[in-house]
Amino acid sequence: MAKKPSPAELKKQGEELKKTFGAMRKVQHQFALQIGKEGIVFVADKKKPAAALWRAAKKDGGSSKGAMGTVTMKGKVMELDCEDPGAVPAGLARKAKVYFADRGQPAKVVILGVEEEGDDEDVTADEGTTEEAAAPAESGGGEAADGGGAAEEETVEEAEAGGGAKEETPKEILQREYAELVPQVEASELSPNAGIAKKIGGLKGMFEKEIEGNEKKARAVLEMLKTTITKALDDGDIPEAGAKGADPAKEERMSKIAELERSVDELLAEFA
Repeated sequence: MAKKPSPAELKKQGEELKKTFGAMRKVQHQFALQIGKEGIVFVADKKKPAAALWRAAKKDGGSSKGAMGTVTMKGKVMELDCEDPGAVPAGLARKAKVYFADRGQPAKVVILGVEEEGDDEDVTADEGTTEEAAAPAESGGGEAADGGGAAEEETVEEAEAGGGAKEETPKEILQREYAELVPQVEASELSPNAGIAKKIGGLKGMFEKEIEGNEKKARAVLEMLKTTITKALDDGDIPEAGAKGADPAKEERMSKIAELERSVDELLAEFA
């Protein structure tokens, strides 16, 4: 029989979920969601690939039953775009919804391409009330329950605060993240390491191609581009000035030097 979390554990997990949900409302994340012996295991990250999160979830008490892919959060609606919808176990969305509700972070879980019976029902079934009922009883005054309600209100306020602006589409998110990398991409053209300049230029071309037709591939290419740029900056292969923007004075000096070299080559050719 699965061990039930204590009120303190539920509260702590709820606080962690609140932070994760807040981040997921701002930008698309990768995720892994598994059904373990002790219940649901959910991990999400905006940078780590889904496969790495899947391995982490299994180490954290998960199993081979579940799903992984990308997740988008809009208000209290969580949309899971799974890498293999056909392998999603039955009842996964319902179990996840109960798991989140028990921790004071209610959310409707939608698995794209998968229909789940009863997914539109409110989380008031016995499964969703077992751990919630234990919280006020052990706390001696309903502190955990009150804390969960406060967390829910704050979550709603966060959603409403972000609701004034139009929700970004996955493509818009990719374009925004790429725009943040443009200064480093441009700076890499001045890199003394020709290999880095070529690699970053190639990834740039691949991203610009895939963003128009295959957002999943575009996401994979963008993550490779981020990793390559980060390593190049650490290794000093991208000029520091370029990381903040191109240096006009340096570009002008480089242009004059190149022009002078061409003049010298022409002069030497005349005497050859």
